[in-house]
Amino acid sequence: MSIIVSLTVPDAVILGVDSTVSLPGLPKGADIPLPANVIEWARGPAIKAYDGAEKLFALGNRPVGVAIYGTTMIGDRSIRSHLHEFVTKDPDGVLSRETSLQQIAEGLRAFFANLYEKVVKPFLQDFRKMPFDQIPVDQRPGFGFVIGGYSANAYLPEVFHVFVPTVSEPQVMRRQRELNANWFGLYEPIDRYYKGYTQPILNSLLEQFEKIHGSALSEQNRADINALLATYEYPNTISLMPVSVGIEYVRFLVGLVINHYRFDVGIPLVGGSVRIGKATCASGTFEVLE
Repeated sequence: MSIIVSLTVPDAVILGVDSTVSLPGLPKGADIPLPANVIEWARGPAIKAYDGAEKLFALGNRPVGVAIYGTTMIGDRSIRSHLHEFVTKDPDGVLSRETSLQQIAEGLRAFFANLYEKVVKPFLQDFRKMPFDQIPVDQRPGFGFVIGGYSANAYLPEVFHVFVPTVSEPQVMRRQRELNANWFGLYEPIDRYYKGYTQPILNSLLEQFEKIHGSALSEQNRADINALLATYEYPNTISLMPVSVGIEYVRFLVGLVINHYRFDVGIPLVGGSVRIGKATCASGTFEVLE
């Protein structure tokens, strides 16, 4: 798995990622045709993890970058290899024409959705010995992309999110003039730091309140609780951040998650070094800084 942080500040879009790649363990209860001794050691969230993975890339010669998470291989090729093919072939000229960032994100989604249909689905059906639609949704591999950058002739950044195969069109995470941060992947430590809780914690507390109260909470009750919790979130001044400060902020958030999993029990699913990239309206390209 991964942690990805995107940040839009007045003069740049910044993407940060960790650099660990892991081989996921077998899904609980999955009927997979493997030898018993293999299944025994393959149970758990991950079988193996390696540092040094590259998850952050420039998309051609545009001020557009992409960070990846989820499944790292399609067939016998890495996501990086397929990304290079996307840039080289440039389907429909989304990278060479004066296109919007949304058009680029849709081109990327369509390219990988086609790969999923042609490569991933047949492999899964053959491996699991069942039709694809009978494989539980949580046992179907997927791959996500966070696309940050500038539309042609634009002076403010945007961020889109795509997850294949479940997202049918690019999700707008930050429009132009919406300056803020987003996080993707294993971001629970950021939620705990930033908000003081995670959604599962809040859901459990609301269920307990309902048991004590003896009836379901109204929508107004829930809205009041959410409004109260929001007053305790850490504020930020992202709309005023210089690019150099934004880079340090992204590094801090990604490092927070890396250090959490460094000391957490089990194989670290997020780790390695922090990788940062940025683009500005004047840069012409997306630059991977480290």
